[in-house]
Amino acid sequence: MKILVGPPDQWGGRAALDWLGRLARSGKHDPAAEELLRMPAAIDRIDGAAGLRL
Repeated sequence: MKILVGPPDQWGGRAALDWLGRLARSGKHDPAAEELLRMPAAIDRIDGAAGLRL
């Protein structure tokens, strides 16, 4: 197993700043980002199938 991040790593904040910077430079929305909206629903379905409730 390879650990990608660990506390107190602020990867979420860095990812948001990276996205904002790219948006500011291009001045337009990337339609490919719409795919990211499907991820939480997929995770919820996986958790539900495994019997996990958070």
